[in-house]
Amino acid sequence: MFRHSPAHAKRHDALLFWWAVWSCLGMTAVCTLFGFGVFAAWTAGLGSLFAGHPFYMDPAAMNDPVMSPGGAFAVALLLVFYTVVVMLREPSRGRRLCVWSGMLCVLVLACMVGVLWDVYFNVLSSVTAVFVGGLGALFSPDSHLSGKVAAESSEDVKKDEAA
Repeated sequence: MFRHSPAHAKRHDALLFWWAVWSCLGMTAVCTLFGFGVFAAWTAGLGSLFAGHPFYMDPAAMNDPVMSPGGAFAVALLLVFYTVVVMLREPSRGRRLCVWSGMLCVLVLACMVGVLWDVYFNVLSSVTAVFVGGLGALFSPDSHLSGKVAAESSEDVKKDEAA
């Protein structure tokens, strides 16, 4: 049968703990910025940027974004959950940095492609959540990936299989 050792369970508990901590921190930043009206100010700034040279986006498109604030919040929640868990499963900080920067680039490019089509994708909350949550995951302790714990786990599984 499939058995988990105590070391294996501790590794998964640590992964779950750090995933919850960094995801909640990213979404707390989004909620705080929504509450203080920072996203509205940033959207106004982006409107003047996108309406000018070289984008020439229709200013009316900025007033009618594709996603409502609730939809943007839900997308930010899903993206930060996914990004943080993928980052935490990577063994090196270099790979974590690649995942984090790749996700941020994809989000920014989605906004830029929308501007070329005169559509405004409200990705500010997603970028903020992924930035803050990913920053925490980038420097997260590696207790869930520790080679010592992994070696103990594999030795315990071998002992259980032999018994």
